[in-house]
Amino acid sequence: MHIQLIGVVEPKSEDGKVYRFPYGLPTVIRHLEGTGHTFSVVDTHLHKKSRSEILAFLETCDAKVYGISAWSEGYKIAKDMSAILRRRHPDAVIIVGGILSRSDETLFTHTEVDVAVTSADGHLILPELLSALDAGQDFSQIRGISWRNADGKRVSE
Repeated sequence: MHIQLIGVVEPKSEDGKVYRFPYGLPTVIRHLEGTGHTFSVVDTHLHKKSRSEILAFLETCDAKVYGISAWSEGYKIAKDMSAILRRRHPDAVIIVGGILSRSDETLFTHTEVDVAVTSADGHLILPELLSALDAGQDFSQIRGISWRNADGKRVSE
């Protein structure tokens, strides 16, 4: 299964500088390397992408799972990204981690997000989520997440 990871820490500023250093996504990548899944990464910090560049990039993506790592101020772009991804890939699984995922009720009410990693250990939880997806299992045995069930309702563990 191919996973597209998207880091939305701080979009490129007009002066081309990045003012904050993200540490969550590199930790997730390190743990994902051991799963046997393929993945791609686009990151507003590493690749110095603007909001419009990230949204345009997502129009070209083709993955089964999308992982968005964002801080709370990334809500609007995460909402826009999830809308694009849902329109282009109705069956894809959209996962949000990072500080933004602590607002899981808002994410499930106002975005197309399927899973919010509400634990600080998202780097450990993503491999569990992928194993459940590979096995066709639900997420009920995975702690530290909230997800949208088949009825669209929020379930929290």
